Amino acid sequence: MKNILSLRHFLLLFLSVTLISCAGDDDGDDANGGRTTDPIIGSWRVVVDGGGVLDLTFTSNGNYNGGVIFEDAPEDNDTFMGTWSNNGTVFSSTRQIYTFTEDGTTSTVNATYSEDFNSVTFSDIDIDGTFIRQ
Repeated sequence: MKNILSLRHFLLLFLSVTLISCAGDDDGDDANGGRTTDPIIGSWRVVVDGGGVLDLTFTSNGNYNGGVIFEDAPEDNDTFMGTWSNNGTVFSSTRQIYTFTEDGTTSTVNATYSEDFNSVTFSDIDIDGTFIRQ
């Protein structure tokens, strides 16, 4: 009888820990480890040539906006906005292909994310550097 009670306690403890550890999902992943939201959504920053800082924000409705600020040359500061879409549907891949449209010009850009999706580099653009999630 004592062994049965100990086994019940063990099972209750095991189930409690399992339920608590699986209760939340705040990182955009589904139960199978795949991302359910596009990794580009959020705010990003990179330092650009000339010492400027470029900030970009991508929203879930397919819009983006940003600005570049040069403290030493404020006449070069600029803001911009446009639309974006992901050409794929597997958001857990560290490689994504995006289409950006700004001022009537459309570009296809390859993105490579870090394993934790907190940094990204883009090819096919005139900005060298790694964007860091803010």
